[in-house]
Amino acid sequence: MQQLVWIDPANGMTEYVGNPSDAVGGSGLNCSNWGAAYTDINGSIFCTCNSWIGTSSDNTYQLDATSGIGIPIFDTNSGPLSSNDGFSCPSGSISEPTACMNISAESIECTTLEDGYDVNFEVCNNPFSNFEIGYFSVSVSNDMNAQIMPSVFDLGGAGIQPGDCQTFSFGLFDFEPEDELCLIVSAHEDNPTLNPETMCCIVEVCVPMPSCDDECAAVEWFDVVCLDDQWYFEAGILNNSLTTVGYVEFIYPGVNGLISDINSVGAVPHGDVIAFGDLLSPFTAISSPFCIDVVLHEASPLGELVECCSFQYCLDLPSCGPEVIAGCMDASASNFNPEATLDDGSCSYCVAPALINTDNPCGSELDEVCGCNGITYINLCYAINMGGVISWTPGHCNDSENTADAEENNETCPTDINEDGTTNVSDLLMVLGEFGVVCD
Repeated sequence: MQQLVWIDPANGMTEYVGNPSDAVGGSGLNCSNWGAAYTDINGSIFCTCNSWIGTSSDNTYQLDATSGIGIPIFDTNSGPLSSNDGFSCPSGSISEPTACMNISAESIECTTLEDGYDVNFEVCNNPFSNFEIGYFSVSVSNDMNAQIMPSVFDLGGAGIQPGDCQTFSFGLFDFEPEDELCLIVSAHEDNPTLNPETMCCIVEVCVPMPSCDDECAAVEWFDVVCLDDQWYFEAGILNNSLTTVGYVEFIYPGVNGLISDINSVGAVPHGDVIAFGDLLSPFTAISSPFCIDVVLHEASPLGELVECCSFQYCLDLPSCGPEVIAGCMDASASNFNPEATLDDGSCSYCVAPALINTDNPCGSELDEVCGCNGITYINLCYAINMGGVISWTPGHCNDSENTADAEENNETCPTDINEDGTTNVSDLLMVLGEFGVVCD
């Protein structure tokens, strides 16, 4: 008689539990060669019998943990998945206690079907396993109405060698949405229907399930302030994906094209908030609204960027940078503002070269005017034809009284015909326009 190997489906660990008492199958039926044992989600222990003393019967037994007596309840090929994985592991197939393989869900995505999901998962053979995985089946342990397609994976001659991993996928249908999905994976070296004595192991794994109404991530907070003329943000992003996130990438517009910033955030599992902060690039292109493509990447020991979730988030950036002072920035203009940082197109100029006509005889009559360029001319004709000034005030430029008069309104400046606050070419043109008119 061989001893019974018990497999803990929670972690795949194995333990020798000794040889159970003879199974009671009626009329003195005894089991002479026990196979592997396993438990269901309720903790009940089941085992299989590979050979009997006497007439064979149902080969799946429920074991009384206190007495060790096994009661036959159904045959391997006819039992419900809630109690049986569908086949028997031969005795002695595991040489020592070890987790025979590792199962991890890479992604679970909702489908257009109600209660339907696409599941991608990875199967890794233990480096210390004594057989390659050439065949395995998958069943759901926490929803007996769920359907898996496909549920059997025959790898043929491309088995998973010890220490290697392969990725597979299946459709999950009619699964009542729960917090987690629990799978039982039964792996064999060969197809057990063709080779009943093939080596095998059983592992159960539970993974969180997404809600089909939720996005893969959600912004909990996103605050932006201006810090030393540069935008600084602090963000909290809820990880709704099924992946442990290790990196967050921001892609946003820059003055010379898109900018990509990548932040390492450690290892943030499903359901936790990714909290981090950083400076936006000084070459950020301002827009309203300002939109960022947020990309979550898996936590990878090799630092590889494997995208698991992406979405766009838009906000209005606060004002940032030095104060903008609008004004004329041309030093040759009469209204030049040395403190201006933005030229607003308001520059005006005192001298108009087109007015200069040195051939015009102006005479020597002394009637001084002060040009807008700060030069005193002997009369207005000289100011216009020799200086090309477009505005002036009566009197010498150093005459404080005349300067004060020029700053007053038109009531104290009788030559300001058009009442614009200064005597200029416009006033002269108005006078010339009335030249020759008979006065009443």
